Amino acid sequence: MFSKALKKMDENTVNFMIEQMKKALEEKDAALSEKDAALSEKDAEIAALQAKLAALEH
Repeated sequence: MFSKALKKMDENTVNFMIEQMKKALEEKDAALSEKDAALSEKDAEIAALQAKLAALEH
């Protein structure tokens, strides 16, 4: 009986840890998506400025 209780506690602990890891991964994915969007905006801004510079050079 004691070992069944320990086994159940171990299963619950593992499930809790898995859920915590999933939550952390989701948060990191969201943060990376935000950074990707910000980088895309910066890339577009750089391209626009390079085009303006090229136009001024000609």
